[in-house]
Amino acid sequence: MSKDEHLESFLQKWISVLNKDRELRYRVQTFFEADDPSVLSLKIPDLDYAFTVGLQGKTFILKYGLDRKPMLEVTMPSKVFRKMLLSEEPIIEALVEDGTSITSDHERYNHERGATVIEMLVVAQELVESDGELKRNIMSMR
Repeated sequence: MSKDEHLESFLQKWISVLNKDRELRYRVQTFFEADDPSVLSLKIPDLDYAFTVGLQGKTFILKYGLDRKPMLEVTMPSKVFRKMLLSEEPIIEALVEDGTSITSDHERYNHERGATVIEMLVVAQELVESDGELKRNIMSMR
């Protein structure tokens, strides 16, 4: 499996787990107007990879590339992304690492909403920790 295939496998499983979390999904739904579904955009420059987690109705969806005005936009080197997913580095520390930037130009951003988006990254860590094959795949992303 290539790095892209490992990342794709992770992203599909993550979206599935996010959609099973009714309480998190409900909180995220309350953030947005109907025409403003971008929650988290993440860019991994050294892999030339970017994706956005958004909402379509009541369902989390995955879009490739960066979206316009997400609640949170993160740019992160693959090494930091991998360490964060493997819980080798706390999320908050990963977000302030050299080479990482986190921004929000969203007019409805506040700390509560930002913390809820960060919670989605916690769900990603928990998924990787609980899925041995996924964990091995993420570990191989060097």
